Amino acid sequence: MDIDQSQREAPVAGADSLLLREPAAADAPALFALINTNRSRLAPWLPWVEATRAEADTLAFIAHSHARRAGGSAATWLIEQSGELIGVIDLHDINPVTRSAAVGYWLGRASEGRGWMHLALEQVVRQAWGAMGLLILHIDTDPRNVRSQHVALAAGFLSDPIRSRAVESVSYTLHHPDWTQQDVFLQS
Repeated sequence: MDIDQSQREAPVAGADSLLLREPAAADAPALFALINTNRSRLAPWLPWVEATRAEADTLAFIAHSHARRAGGSAATWLIEQSGELIGVIDLHDINPVTRSAAVGYWLGRASEGRGWMHLALEQVVRQAWGAMGLLILHIDTDPRNVRSQHVALAAGFLSDPIRSRAVESVSYTLHHPDWTQQDVFLQS
């Protein structure tokens, strides 16, 4: 899946002070600090937190995210509010055949409950449907992560009990408004 320059940085509609942008190497110290500050909160939901022990680990993540973007398998954005890094959102497991992707996201505790993730997710959905040409998005959450489940539901994702059983999580799916099951079969 081709991810062009227009998807590397995007102001978020409805929030003048919110920006999604591709991470850069210079972001490693701030991103590591945000992870470290929120380590105990993030660790139960995100398995990579335990392996992120130094800025060098975060720098490696940023390099890996650039490689995945270049290969068309993922797109990662930092979430900034008034110039301050508050979280991360991504599309991963991008499948050009089914035109689908999974969505992952997290915020620092200080930014929760303000609607920032909802707005960031809406922006990512617009990019997925638009220039990226995706038709199906999935969000898989830990069964105990009620906050993440609320974000998915508030953005219009629907419970997906079949996928939930397959991936041992609470899963949600959102289809492009013009999506039909036939779209997947025609491209296979």
